[in-house]
Amino acid sequence: MPALADIAAPIEGVVRIETSPREQATPIIMEMMRSVYPHDQVFGEFCTVNSYIDCPPRELYEYLADTRSL
Repeated sequence: MPALADIAAPIEGVVRIETSPREQATPIIMEMMRSVYPHDQVFGEFCTVNSYIDCPPRELYEYLADTRSL
């Protein structure tokens, strides 16, 4: 069964690119594409492990390096 084949009725506001004519789909795709994406949009919010886990970095490393901790 093709992807999303179980959704027979169209959903308002959703354009299914795989079933749209190329003439309709191309402008939508081109509008969504950028030549350069902002760093935050690509990688999102992040934090370092040692700022998230409140412990000394060396102890954290030793814990994570021990395969029994996996």
